[in-house]
Amino acid sequence: MVPFAVQASRGCSSPCLLALALAAEFAPVRPTRADRALDDLAAWLVGARAGDPVDQLDALAELAGAHLEPVVLSSAIDDLLLDRVAAGGAGHPLLLAIACAEAARRAGLAVGIVAGAEGAFVAHRELAEPLLVDPARGGLRDARTLQAPVSWQCCHQVSARILNRIGERAERVGHVCWALRAAELRLALPFEAPTRERLQADLRRVRARLN
Repeated sequence: MVPFAVQASRGCSSPCLLALALAAEFAPVRPTRADRALDDLAAWLVGARAGDPVDQLDALAELAGAHLEPVVLSSAIDDLLLDRVAAGGAGHPLLLAIACAEAARRAGLAVGIVAGAEGAFVAHRELAEPLLVDPARGGLRDARTLQAPVSWQCCHQVSARILNRIGERAERVGHVCWALRAAELRLALPFEAPTRERLQADLRRVRARLN
């Protein structure tokens, strides 16, 4: 597997590929098992290709409700590691959105991840209507009912969200090694200068806790 920092320095790939590389930075991964699980989810969606975008989102919402379970751990990070989430069918809603989007991509559906303050969702790129698949609820939502707007997320933005959550949890439970690794990996992402300066300061703060 290509290391996360190498992949992050390249142009945007899929959120799935970068999330798998990110998982490998925190624990041994079994990409073949994850790949097989994602293929199984994609096979469940193949029949939706003949439908219109709304039908495709309906099928994806049904998939999420039937095969994926939202789980947010308190002191571990397995719910934020894509290989474990894909294989087990359970994890943080952000990772469920990645699994849904990747299964849909493999099934030939034109979807992507959108996110905002209220979480991550899956939207259809060919649908003007603001319908979203909410992987945490296994249903459709109208983006206009959200309290905060959402925007399309590239693989780098999705990875930053995962690392933020790992870092926040590590800080909360006092796991300095996870916090340090998350802070280091965030700097591999192509942020603008002001954000990089803030992240470098955060990395120095976490490193200081080791002294």
